[in-house]
Amino acid sequence: MTCCRRLETDGERISSLQSLAANPIMIEVILYTKSGCHLCEAAKEMLGRLTAVHPHHLTEIDIAQDPAIFARYHYIIPVVHIGDRKLQAPITAAQLEAALRDAGRPCKLSHE
Repeated sequence: MTCCRRLETDGERISSLQSLAANPIMIEVILYTKSGCHLCEAAKEMLGRLTAVHPHHLTEIDIAQDPAIFARYHYIIPVVHIGDRKLQAPITAAQLEAALRDAGRPCKLSHE
């Protein structure tokens, strides 16, 4: 017994791509920060500027509120988790943009 898959037409493929463009993937971003951290504020500002191009949801975690998190990150903040990437100080806008771009790409499906 053979299994057949219907191949999508060019019109269907274009429609799918237009749908992705109209409904971009919401990327989850976690920023580990603390009060008085100027590098953390700079990272947050850069992420804010990138929102229009790479829509994302930012969650800030104050490392001072949890001793275990503080012990882990206090020397390397800001720390930003985007998808499977972890960035730590010093963080550039180019690094953030690349991580957001990669996280926003649809997963590639393997061929059957």
